[in-house]
Amino acid sequence: MTVGNQHRRRGARSRRLVVAGTVVVVLAAGLLVWALLPSSGGSAAPGTSQAGVSASGVSGPSGVSGPSGPPVRICDQPILDSPWSYDGAAGAYRTSGTPAGLPTFGAPGTDFPAASQVVVVPAGNNTTAASGGAYQVNNAVIYFEPGVHIIQSVLYAGNHSVYAGGYTAKAGKAVITGVNGGTANGDGGNYLASEKPTENGTVDNVWEYLTIKNYASSVNNGVMGNANGYGTSNGDSYKYDTVGPNTYGYTGQNSPPATGESSGGGYGILVGSYTTIKDDCLTGNAQGAFGGTAGINDVLANNEISRNGLGIYPDIAGGGGSPHSCGCSGGGKLFYSVNADIVNNWIHDNYNVGIWLDFDNTGALISHNYISSNWAEGIVVEASYNSVISDNTLVGNGWASDGRWPAGVRGGSCYGGVTCTNGYGPVTGHGGGNPYSAIYLPNTGGDAALRAISVPSTITVPGCASSCTVTSRYSGEFTVTGNKLTDNFGGVAVYADTNRFPDNIDDDSSCSNTLGPLDQPNSSTYYTQTKVLQTGADTALSGSSVTSAGGTQTLCSNYGAPGAEGNAQQTVTAPSAGMAVFDERTGKFLGNVAHVTSAKSFTLSRSPGTAYGRGDALLLSAYGGCGPADYFNGGRGVASGRPAADYWNHCLWGSQNVTVKDNAFSVDAATVTGCTITANLCGYQQLVAFNGGVPALMQYWFSYTSYIARASGGLGNVFSDNAYTWSGGGPGSWQFRGGNVGTDLTRSSWTSADGQDAGSSFGS
Repeated sequence: MTVGNQHRRRGARSRRLVVAGTVVVVLAAGLLVWALLPSSGGSAAPGTSQAGVSASGVSGPSGVSGPSGPPVRICDQPILDSPWSYDGAAGAYRTSGTPAGLPTFGAPGTDFPAASQVVVVPAGNNTTAASGGAYQVNNAVIYFEPGVHIIQSVLYAGNHSVYAGGYTAKAGKAVITGVNGGTANGDGGNYLASEKPTENGTVDNVWEYLTIKNYASSVNNGVMGNANGYGTSNGDSYKYDTVGPNTYGYTGQNSPPATGESSGGGYGILVGSYTTIKDDCLTGNAQGAFGGTAGINDVLANNEISRNGLGIYPDIAGGGGSPHSCGCSGGGKLFYSVNADIVNNWIHDNYNVGIWLDFDNTGALISHNYISSNWAEGIVVEASYNSVISDNTLVGNGWASDGRWPAGVRGGSCYGGVTCTNGYGPVTGHGGGNPYSAIYLPNTGGDAALRAISVPSTITVPGCASSCTVTSRYSGEFTVTGNKLTDNFGGVAVYADTNRFPDNIDDDSSCSNTLGPLDQPNSSTYYTQTKVLQTGADTALSGSSVTSAGGTQTLCSNYGAPGAEGNAQQTVTAPSAGMAVFDERTGKFLGNVAHVTSAKSFTLSRSPGTAYGRGDALLLSAYGGCGPADYFNGGRGVASGRPAADYWNHCLWGSQNVTVKDNAFSVDAATVTGCTITANLCGYQQLVAFNGGVPALMQYWFSYTSYIARASGGLGNVFSDNAYTWSGGGPGSWQFRGGNVGTDLTRSSWTSADGQDAGSSFGS
């Protein structure tokens, strides 16, 4: 899933009127202020420093151990009140002799020592000035006076500048509002800021003490963090801001923006690399508080993240599901991130998942957060690697612990006739048949081979000109430790689906890909093979000669899944020399394709011998991709023909080397609504896999269902030293599933046969 800019507002380019060494700064409609041209120097945002290539170094609060205490409220609190109170005449100032109440600048010890000027913006309608480029100034402080600033168009911003708000008790905060989605001319709405990056793609702006609300964006886009011409801004810092509510969804140039539930809106902030979001109130944004793709060393700390995701709600399939449903909403979401820190936040009442890291994230630290009353899971780390989830408090997630949730679109149900109003827990159980988990880890684990990561050329790494690499933290481990989970609808789930591998999110789009030459690598970046060839039961083998009256036919890689489109045989296609050939029934490797006569006749590199039973279907797969040939006869974590330069280094996302230890799990079933209903499957811990996925021959090479729950001799997934308590009836105790999906285990089987939860206590 990609986060990026999909719509740009038409029109006004940035403009500056240069006259004899001076610049005319347009502060508001009809107001011109003269100032000297700013200098061109500077490499870091005023008041900030650029993070390096190494890990960001945030490892939780200094001196604090154990789960976070009561949540710390940020929204509507004095911490967001600006220390600057100037509310006088507008103007531009280039010396330190600025009026009292403005930020100081330009010298060591000032508020912003790297800034060369302060540009004062009066309250009022600033639409024309913003779209005309008046605030697209580099190395400056753009100061928004206390009061309401109407900007119903793009605010073109510069780089290495500060955009700061003032505050007085009388005028209040500096509020930048799009009023009705940012529609200046009755069009489809608009996000706020479009920032001007430097030549290497960084922006390095600071946004402080501002309230930004009533803007629109489209799904997977954002109100803030848009870099003009580069997609997403890198190096930005957001501090002491209120971002939201921004519940509007962009609907097209000539249509008014949608608003409210299922508006199809986007994120509050787009996150690039080296982005800091700290001490902010991020609330009521349509898709989520933040969303980012391919970010390095991002920090999200000390924020209140609440009530985001209504614009995609309910983000689920079903009669009442949103038409914008994309598995992308909630408190916030990152993709392809390296070494992200998510620490000390209060994440609550979001309309889907609290925090979601989705595919190919590595090195993340999720620590000391208070995560409560979210509609779905508190934490999801999906198809990702090498991270730590520590010392968080999770309370009341997955059910209506803070009041009933809205019904689905047009009052419909979420899934299988189950209402959305009671939260996601009853939906997953009663409607879907899989227990809910407050911490959900699908296809996620520790991978020692994933340490040095080759960074695509589209991502700028400071101090690195080409062939850049960054180092992932926590190599080889994925640890869930020291967390306190109270009255959530479930516990922790470690889940593997062998049908999932990089560039193939859910195997639901494989058949739309062009087949191409199967003897060549399919992708130099994600390196997947999404199709295989199969002969039918009419196959005949004589020595090394293979014939099939029906020929070799293309199958989607999901051909084995019930009801999948790949079950229908596709176009007859001749194999390629070098392809591996397997007996579909037994998984036996029969040899490679040596010579091809046609789609109906080819020769193997060897004679399989008399042990091969004629009439069995054959499966043909290319080496050098993520097909069965790469799995079969390989060791765990080894794929034959895997390139050295791929970005994420495994064909299969594997749930392995996950440690769940020293956590406290407690449920009062009388408190957790729906927990006493057996069909809802409340209060489960899980180590499970779905092994019916494809590549089918994966099962012969390595069966996740056989090994995922084994503490010894398995995949390194271990629960230990946890404390369990249960009260209030219902199931009467915590429940367990292990091995194949849907397999219930007794506590004895969980602890003895699978060897889980050694050293754990099981209270009443």
